[in-house]
Amino acid sequence: MKFILYTCAIFAFSACQSFQNMAGRRSELSLQFAKEQRIGVTKQGEILSLLGKPDRIFDMSETNLGGNGKIWAYLAGGIQSSGRISFSFPANSDIVDSITWDVRNGDPEQNLEIALSQFKDSKLIKTLPKYWDNPHSSPDEVYYEDSNNGLTITYLKTPKRVTTISWVLSGRETTSELDPIANAPYPYCIADLCATPIRSQ
Repeated sequence: MKFILYTCAIFAFSACQSFQNMAGRRSELSLQFAKEQRIGVTKQGEILSLLGKPDRIFDMSETNLGGNGKIWAYLAGGIQSSGRISFSFPANSDIVDSITWDVRNGDPEQNLEIALSQFKDSKLIKTLPKYWDNPHSSPDEVYYEDSNNGLTITYLKTPKRVTTISWVLSGRETTSELDPIANAPYPYCIADLCATPIRSQ
C-alpha cells in the first residue's frame, strides 16, 4: 500500500480510478458476495478482476498438513487485519474448489439463527466433528452442513458464535470429516505421558 501515491502520480487517471474502485470493492465485501461465487465454476481470473491480487497465497504442498493446491486469502481492512474471504484451488487448476467466509465481530451472521436464515433453501443438518483434535476435552465446534451443496456453518458452543461459512466442492472432505490428528507430527503428551488420540463416536 505504500506505493499508492507514487502510482497515482505516475500513471493515468484511469489507472488510479481503477485502483480506487478495487479498494472500494474490497471494503464492501459481504456474505452476499461470497454466496455469488461458485465452487467448481468461478475461476482465478474472475476473482482477480473483482478483488485484485490476494493478500496471502498459501501453497498447501509446503505445509505439514499434506495436500496440494493453493489458497488465496483476502484480508478485510488492510494487510494487518483479520482474514475475510479465501479461495482454494486444486493443483494444476484455476477453478475454485472451496470458499471460506470468515465471520468477524460485529457481523450479524455471528448469531446462529441469523446465519442459518441466510440459507433457507439449504437442508442444514447439525453435525458434531467426527474426530477430536484434543484428547483431553470435548470439541467445542458444531457444524451445520448441507452435503448437497457443500455448505458448512461452523459454530462455537462456548462463545456462542458462528466463526466461518464455507463451501466445498463435492468429493472433498467436509469440515466435520477432517481428521487433524492424521498428519500430526507428534502425539499429545503431558508430563511425559502421551495419550492415544480419541475418536468421537
